[in-house]
Amino acid sequence: MIIASQFLYISCGQFNSDPQGAFYTGQYRNLFLENGHSPEEINLKINTAFRLLFHGDSATQRVYFETGSNEKGPLAYVSDVLHNDVRSEGIYNYKAWADKILTAVRHHPIKRGMTRFGPRVVGPMVEEDKYMIRFVPDSGSWGFTDPSYHLPAFYDLWALWGPEQDRDFWARAAITSRDFFHLTTHPETGLAPDYANFDGTPHPTQWNQRAGNFSFDARRTQMNWAVDWSWWEKDPRQQELSNRLQSFFASQGIDKYGTQYTLDGQLLDSNHAKGLVATNAVVSLAATHPLAKEFTEALWNTPIPLEFNERYYDGLLYLMGMLHCSGEFRIWHPEP
Repeated sequence: MIIASQFLYISCGQFNSDPQGAFYTGQYRNLFLENGHSPEEINLKINTAFRLLFHGDSATQRVYFETGSNEKGPLAYVSDVLHNDVRSEGIYNYKAWADKILTAVRHHPIKRGMTRFGPRVVGPMVEEDKYMIRFVPDSGSWGFTDPSYHLPAFYDLWALWGPEQDRDFWARAAITSRDFFHLTTHPETGLAPDYANFDGTPHPTQWNQRAGNFSFDARRTQMNWAVDWSWWEKDPRQQELSNRLQSFFASQGIDKYGTQYTLDGQLLDSNHAKGLVATNAVVSLAATHPLAKEFTEALWNTPIPLEFNERYYDGLLYLMGMLHCSGEFRIWHPEP
């Protein structure tokens, strides 16, 4: 029997029998509009960010690069310009390729072979019996996860529209991830680590000593739970968690908080990163306290990240944050 989380959510005593998220209503909050900005101002702000990051000067602004064409149309890629690395590519026949990738995530066969880093063993991207995503499919890193990879808002969509044989798995994974957010975040600050064990405890590694702290990956985690609340409204604890996290950053100074911390709130890096400003603003989709409006406005007042060391990561978090906060990042239902 398939118990799909879009119909039932019972976990740790939490039960929301009448969710009112955007999936059900089709209504997406526009936090900028709620703060008094006009639709014209909002559209201009978003379009300017997109134009510069995707079609601006190739040396000083953009992360999107066209590279010829084939019989199906133009070819292009998104680049992590700081590391000179391609991080994304387009997919023709989107539904077919999406299903193929989702199937591989769960059912990829075990493969062994030599790489430029030495012998490697790779397999599925999920820890099957725990209904969780792994950090990477390399067997050397199967034993832990990354909290910012947990995407229950999307898992519930895959449970509805993904490959049929895996729908129950993704429904269970959505429930697991909602609980995991509360296991892995600090009870006072709301901060999550970059990497975590499957029980939620921090998991530092030899190659990333700060992986047990709130660092570069972790800033995405709060965006994931806030979007989940915005779309599904299944776990009211996400509102409490959002208030807790924003209260911590407000205590650090809403216009000057750092970008890396120990989980209990000790400052490790005083840089005020624009990408973190963006993800903290998205948290306002779930937060219920007056501070939420201030975090939304902080993103509104933040310049587009165009410096060489911030253009890819902070820039795309900024653009995603703008879309989420304006209600323009939406669920695309499959065609009938």
